[in-house]
Amino acid sequence: EVELEYRLPEGPARKKEAAGKRRVQPLDFSETRVLLVEDNKVNQFLARQLLSKMGFMVTVAGHGEAAIGILREQVFDVILMDVQMPGMSGYELSRFIRKEFETPHRDIPIIAITANVSNNEKESALSAGMADYLPKPYSPQELLAVIMKHVPRKKPREKDTVDELLQLMGGSREDLAELIGVFIDQTPAMNDELEGHIEKADWEKAHRTAHKLKSSLRILKSEKLNGLISEIDDHTGALKSLKKIPSIFKAYKTCCDGYLDLLKQSLPRLKD
Repeated sequence: EVELEYRLPEGPARKKEAAGKRRVQPLDFSETRVLLVEDNKVNQFLARQLLSKMGFMVTVAGHGEAAIGILREQVFDVILMDVQMPGMSGYELSRFIRKEFETPHRDIPIIAITANVSNNEKESALSAGMADYLPKPYSPQELLAVIMKHVPRKKPREKDTVDELLQLMGGSREDLAELIGVFIDQTPAMNDELEGHIEKADWEKAHRTAHKLKSSLRILKSEKLNGLISEIDDHTGALKSLKKIPSIFKAYKTCCDGYLDLLKQSLPRLKD
């Protein structure tokens, strides 16, 4: 976890503040996934260390082709990308992601990392589909600040998810525990069913199963989870971009399993 501090302006009104400092709540980035695309080994090491110490989940790609391969298998919350790389440059890679990938991959915020600080560099980054840029060398505070501009809030924690569901059930802990039990029993089997249909390329059955899952998953109000299952539902229904469905399903399954774990952990507290 990362703790941020800030100081209020000095002055007479500040004399009552002990040490002139106020502390905000720790920030939890343990479920925020960062793809670092950097060919320089030293820069790789330094950036990965900084990000890991802040609590981010970090995956490193040494070049553009490696990044494309990783993105076909995983979904990230933000991409940090060096613009000067051998082979495919950061600008070329950003354009490729925006053009060739579909949601949610093509919408991932991309932050350019560059040694050149100029208006032309910023314009080049924006025209390539990048969301922002970070000049080298950068401090830990600057790195965190630019990431938080584009990933400002963490995904819901257990208490947030459970509290929303409890409100949905009119405050009845007993009813919520029963609902979660049904959800935990039903969803993994339906996920296995969907995976089997995808492996057999039975798109009609895959569409029916994905549609059922989409209906039940709406109660979790997870934008990412609902976006992934909706994408599978749409593609299988329209019979488009079928080659991408296995990788989308893998991202969906990882996200769904995370929510199921949160729900399982909440059950003992609800039954107390």
